[in-house]
Amino acid sequence: GRGDPLAQSFMIDETDGVFVTSIDAFFGSKSSTIPVRAEIRTMINGYPSTEILPFAQKYISPGSVNTSTDGTTATTFTFDAPVFLKNGEQYAIILIPDANNPNYNVWVRELGQPDTLTGKQITTGGFEGTLWVTTSDGPGQWDPVLSESLKFNCSD
Repeated sequence: GRGDPLAQSFMIDETDGVFVTSIDAFFGSKSSTIPVRAEIRTMINGYPSTEILPFAQKYISPGSVNTSTDGTTATTFTFDAPVFLKNGEQYAIILIPDANNPNYNVWVRELGQPDTLTGKQITTGGFEGTLWVTTSDGPGQWDPVLSESLKFNCSD
């Protein structure tokens, strides 16, 4: 990795929508000096947009980033206020290391590869959504990675 933004799209399937208060991401490595941020953005024409939802951006220092060699330890990004996500809408979680720091790496699941915890072959993506990579942070400049998905949790 070059430290570029990474995105994971997901769909909300709750009749009244949901309020999200935090996101857990799972890091394998981190910078010792550079912060990282998480955002929830809208999707436009199936691609992550530059529109960040209200209150849906959180920076954390490297000292608050947990890492693990097996993807079991979460790093929690707690938003300053609950973020409302509408039913039937697609959104993207974006992870961005400041200064495009290449020392940040996150855990993903890859179809056909063994799970690091169970050793069993991964045969599903885990949920509906697409992992996106980019070399910049603009709309439509994202490339899909169809065989992988970001390991994350959302809390309400």
